[in-house]
Amino acid sequence: MAKVNCIRRKVQEKGDSWIVSETPESIQKMIRNVAKDMIYGNFNYEQDSKYILDPKVIDNLIIAAENERDDNCLYYYAMTNYMVQFPTVPARHQTKFNVLWYIYGTIVDKLKAVKSSGNIGWLTDIPTILGGYKNYI
Repeated sequence: MAKVNCIRRKVQEKGDSWIVSETPESIQKMIRNVAKDMIYGNFNYEQDSKYILDPKVIDNLIIAAENERDDNCLYYYAMTNYMVQFPTVPARHQTKFNVLWYIYGTIVDKLKAVKSSGNIGWLTDIPTILGGYKNYI
């Protein structure tokens, strides 16, 4: 049995109308859990699509994923410049930020495709695309 994802957990805690009680910031704070659940394949998109497709949810998930993508891009370049000065720093730190940049970039692209098309199917291949990076999220 699949693990209960973060959106299903909100439904269990607050009911079907959980979105009404959430602030944009609280939805944005969910992005790391949403990303993890997407990568691990914990979503049942037939059940969860009505929540993900809600404009309040998808807009704030896109904002949060863009912020994560941009932050990890900055960390990657900062680490790259740092490593020029201090080449003894292990490259795994740089690799981590590069992978997270890729993960959140992919999630942003997929969420924007869902928003523009209204088709939740854009998210179903995330475990295949990003499954090799489970250790980084």
